[in-house]
Amino acid sequence: MTDPNAVVDDFDKAFNEVVASMENPPAVSPVGTPLATPPATPPETPPATPVVPPVDTPPATPPAPPAPEVPPVVPPAPPVAPPAAPPAPPPETPEAKTARETVEAAIKPYEPSAEEKAALEKFKVDFPGEYVAVEAQFKAQKQQFNAQVYEAVQDVLKQVAPRLASVEQNTTEAAVERHVTALHTAHADFDAVVPKVAEWIKTLPSYAQVGAQAVFDGGTTKEVIDLVNDFKKANNMTTPTPPAPPAPPAPPAKPKPDGSDLTPVSSRRPVTTPKGQADPNDFDGAFAEAAAELG
Repeated sequence: MTDPNAVVDDFDKAFNEVVASMENPPAVSPVGTPLATPPATPPETPPATPVVPPVDTPPATPPAPPAPEVPPVVPPAPPVAPPAAPPAPPPETPEAKTARETVEAAIKPYEPSAEEKAALEKFKVDFPGEYVAVEAQFKAQKQQFNAQVYEAVQDVLKQVAPRLASVEQNTTEAAVERHVTALHTAHADFDAVVPKVAEWIKTLPSYAQVGAQAVFDGGTTKEVIDLVNDFKKANNMTTPTPPAPPAPPAPPAKPKPDGSDLTPVSSRRPVTTPKGQADPNDFDGAFAEAAAELG
């Protein structure tokens, strides 16, 4: 038979063990899981320098915009001097004016009056045959008159033409003489330089040869002078200085009002006879010559 006290003691003992186990539970490792080994401390690696992206730095001075294309400037053509105006005619006298108006009235086409036009129409209707004959006669006279005027003008031209040719030739020669004189005045060595200028023109650029050759062949006086100047500048030549004109004679000195600058007049008369002969009217000279011979 089981002791009831022993059962109670066993119950209390078991209860105390359960309470003790709940207050201090044993450390139990999970099944199949090994204890983790703490990882080794990795060596200290220097931190990498962060890569900074380059920053676009604006230039100190902004670039200047491209200059717009400027068309080449073409120098304006030199102004052309207007031709010289012809000299004004002399004033017309009253007599000349009357004569001119008379001639102009005489050569002015005739204008029939109203009565004359009516008469001509009536004559043409009443006498058609005679009208045609009269009109033919008028036409013949007009043609004959025109022929006479033409012959008269030709006769005048035959007489005037030689004189006009002479005037034209003299004018041309005078112009050429003035041209040559001006060239030699500006360049005393013009005759010696001209052949060299012709050869120098051939060495110029093609665009300059045309103008230079035109001036050399038929340029004005000033253009030719400038062309020779350019030739001398290009070849370091100087123009010889022309000789100075002789100085004009000094005017005679005016006598002083008081007569102090006058040369005293000798009382001896000038000898006008040939040398070696005495003047019979020069007594002082004859006496001096006689005394010289005796002495």
